[in-house]
Amino acid sequence: MAGKFNHVTVKLIHDESDFDQNLLEESLFLQIVVPLNLSRVVAQLAPETKKDESLGSLWSNIKPSKDGYVFEIATKLPYFLPNYEDKSEFLLNIDDKKYFICNRMVQIFYDEGFPDNDGYRYYISHIKGLEGLANGKIFTNAHLNHLKTFISRRFVGKGSNAEDLIEKNFISWRDEFISDVAFLVESIRTTSPEPIKHLLPHASIASYPIFWIAIQGEDPKTIGCEQFTGDLNSVALRPQHNLDSEAATKLNTILSGKTILPPHLLPLDLADTFCHYGYLELSIIQVCISLETYLSGRLRENLLKKGMSQNHLKTYFDDVTFSQLLNLHLPSFVEITQLAEYKDIFGKINWGRRRRNKLLHLGGAEENITKEDTNSLIDATKKLIRFVDNEFENQTDTN
Repeated sequence: MAGKFNHVTVKLIHDESDFDQNLLEESLFLQIVVPLNLSRVVAQLAPETKKDESLGSLWSNIKPSKDGYVFEIATKLPYFLPNYEDKSEFLLNIDDKKYFICNRMVQIFYDEGFPDNDGYRYYISHIKGLEGLANGKIFTNAHLNHLKTFISRRFVGKGSNAEDLIEKNFISWRDEFISDVAFLVESIRTTSPEPIKHLLPHASIASYPIFWIAIQGEDPKTIGCEQFTGDLNSVALRPQHNLDSEAATKLNTILSGKTILPPHLLPLDLADTFCHYGYLELSIIQVCISLETYLSGRLRENLLKKGMSQNHLKTYFDDVTFSQLLNLHLPSFVEITQLAEYKDIFGKINWGRRRRNKLLHLGGAEENITKEDTNSLIDATKKLIRFVDNEFENQTDTN
């Protein structure tokens, strides 16, 4: 029997606990009110585009101190990290690098909205700063978007031109930031059993729609701020991709139930997604699941053609390994030397197979796995599957 609907309406409240004033100096974002706009982001130019003065410049009004500039990179997570010893904002050292973490930051949308304007303009502030901002006539009315965990770290750039420094260092700073946050999330997951269910890994740029960068130079009261794109698909105000008529037709055929998806396609497509989001170990495992499933199916077809009975097939695969499928059985029913660059393709796939084995049996690979290597494995697997598909079609046509 179906359960009863046993729900009630509840009022969500924010944390009203006191704010530690000593933290004010630990983040530029607690010291500034800079107007930002959801529809205005700093993004990387296409490789073929050369920047010139017509495209504007960043922070030309901020003069360097004798030590250069302080840049503070910040972002938001899609969930709350747990409070730290009952504190909503706190500092943590990750490999001797200081991070400011806050669970009470808000976006303040202060425009009248449509049709007077686009309604995209906002400030970032701590929730405790709202009353002071309103009293200071920074805004008259506001609409709030409570952020989940806000996290930031300061970097020092030595030089006299802020834009040149961020151009030179942003990607390396950002990647180090992402790596540290991923490590933080993993560490919390292992030390606190309660929140682990919702702490998704954040291992690549694809998990971060936006970064805010605040900058301070010679004058400590002059602080600039811009929002930089992380993953453009996530921050965009419209979809970045389109299903053309061919793809739309395929989709509708699948949704109608008229097409059964080959079982190897789902893990292979999922491997692409995992790789995009930086879950490289999971991606490799999915590639191996996909290819082992595919090769088992093709070997089964081949054995049936040769007269093996269904009863024998039921137990035949009990002791067949992935390595045997790939390196022994496949060359026995497909002329694999006809595949262009087959040695390179087999080398990449066997690399992935060995990494899978170490991940499953030893708990990790001996060396770091890179996104480039994982993408190469996925591409090699797709090439091999396309080749074998064509070979089987040619065999069918010949027969």
